[in-house]
Amino acid sequence: MSATDEPITLEELALGDPPTLLQIKSLTVVFDTETGPVEALRDITLTVSTGEVLCLVGESGCGKTLTALTAMGLLPHGARIVGGSVSFAEHRIDNRPENIMGAIRGREITMIFQEPVAALNPVHSVGSQIGEVLSLRRGLSRREVRAETVALLRRVGVTAPEERLSSFPHELSGGIAQRVMIAMALAAEPRLIIADEPTTALDVTIQAQILELLRKLKCELGTALLLINHDLGVVAEIADRVAVMYAGRIVEEAPVRTLFALPRHPYTRALLRSRPRIDTPSQDFTPIPGTAPSLMTSTQGCAFAPRCTSVRPYCSDTVPVLEVLGPSRVACHRVGELN
Repeated sequence: MSATDEPITLEELALGDPPTLLQIKSLTVVFDTETGPVEALRDITLTVSTGEVLCLVGESGCGKTLTALTAMGLLPHGARIVGGSVSFAEHRIDNRPENIMGAIRGREITMIFQEPVAALNPVHSVGSQIGEVLSLRRGLSRREVRAETVALLRRVGVTAPEERLSSFPHELSGGIAQRVMIAMALAAEPRLIIADEPTTALDVTIQAQILELLRKLKCELGTALLLINHDLGVVAEIADRVAVMYAGRIVEEAPVRTLFALPRHPYTRALLRSRPRIDTPSQDFTPIPGTAPSLMTSTQGCAFAPRCTSVRPYCSDTVPVLEVLGPSRVACHRVGELN
């Protein structure tokens, strides 16, 4: 019997509080195409500890969202896991039947999607959508559901929460809709929240409010957070650790302070140099040349080599593997020179 065939119950998942809550190990995901399978995620290894904020960063199309969807058991059509594993609370959850994953999602793990208004059901009110989670996941009575829904909306900073119960998604601003999504995520009291670009569509003031809210909830509830983001300013504000993705691979992982003070991988350094800053002259802003390769394209050697200013002839020969370099893990053929 394989690990994913072994019986598992929600009661078993809920037992204990292991140091490592989510573990993705050597994960490889392919898309089946007309010309054959193409690797989209390549040997991904990540962990999220209890109460920790891990930020997953990289350019659009590098595989961040696909990694999150795989962890949630929500692989898109045509994608499948061909190697590695996903574990939660020390139990394998990859390739589990939908009835098992459907119970885990929204109870142990919840996800905040990138576009909150699109993610909410347009034909149901805010109160009914949050209330459905409360009644299904926590078995509350109708009166208890209403009281808890109001309390959740108030907790996430929604003003006049009683009045919002009857509002529909199209009546909400982007900031309020995102707060409703966070309230829904919290309704089942999960141990892990996966947030996919939760501040992208919001203005700077609302972004700061949402980040402060997530930080506060993490401290109050001890909820772990896997935050997908491309904004390094946001990452610096909230992360404990950062994993940098490029072309479906992790190329660097480090504590947040280490990553910003001493970035090792050429791609990480290029990302940091490409940030517009108000405290340095404009000529210090350096865009990364070229474009990131599609996940549907097979590459030989280091995928960043065509854009790397420090490339060597041997960089295109073989794929670099992650190596430990102090508190960091770095995948670069020149790892010995990255000081």
